[in-house]
Amino acid sequence: MLTPLLLLLTAAPPDAAALRAQAQKAYDAKQFAKACPLFEKLTRLSPQDGATWADLSLCLFRAKKKREALDAARHAVRWGDEKTRKNTYFNLDKFGGEDRALTRDGDAPCAKAHLPACGETAWLCPDPYSDLYRTSGSTSGGSYSAVFLCSTPQSPEAEGCSTIDLGQTQDTFAGDSDDSPGVYSFKGCAVVAVDPCERRLGLSCTEGEGVLAGEDGRTVTSKRDWVEERSYAPLPKPASPDAGP
Repeated sequence: MLTPLLLLLTAAPPDAAALRAQAQKAYDAKQFAKACPLFEKLTRLSPQDGATWADLSLCLFRAKKKREALDAARHAVRWGDEKTRKNTYFNLDKFGGEDRALTRDGDAPCAKAHLPACGETAWLCPDPYSDLYRTSGSTSGGSYSAVFLCSTPQSPEAEGCSTIDLGQTQDTFAGDSDDSPGVYSFKGCAVVAVDPCERRLGLSCTEGEGVLAGEDGRTVTSKRDWVEERSYAPLPKPASPDAGP
């Protein structure tokens, strides 16, 4: 007698649309402990869906899991379209903290941006002259800010680095009486994400003005926030120590 053909029945794949609806419903109800695992399941179904990674990142942040939220944001920056990436830059700025969508090795001054997707690594290093204050007479002054993007975690003065001008400016005009306490203006950006695979920088920027008054000496009267994205050229590679002159 012939052995009957056995049909192996497998479970139907999860309905992504239904799963997303459940996740969104739980998120809207502020049930983050329920919503986040559902968003995480969606990322496993579609690991290159940047929008889902962005949703997971925001959910994890609302659940007070900041480290996990930053990890998810890296994927959102890597795989998201332009709108998703810019939304993620905005969220990263609100998450706060100096590491943003970067990692840090111990107490090293440079933060690392590494993506296994392409095996590329970039290092964001502080400019030793960042925020150098310049003055002009006794009534006004300003400052500037920049960072170094490097191909190795070395001193930014060494080879292998490109300067990223953050356009940081601050000008103060002191008044000459109690009725004219003075005004100041500010403008600048901070790097919140680096994608070394596509050589993209995500920045959070702000500008505004205020008056030199109040308990802390400064009161902002107007402020505008925005995000932007910049491309950067391939990072220079430092010369090998064994290379000839």
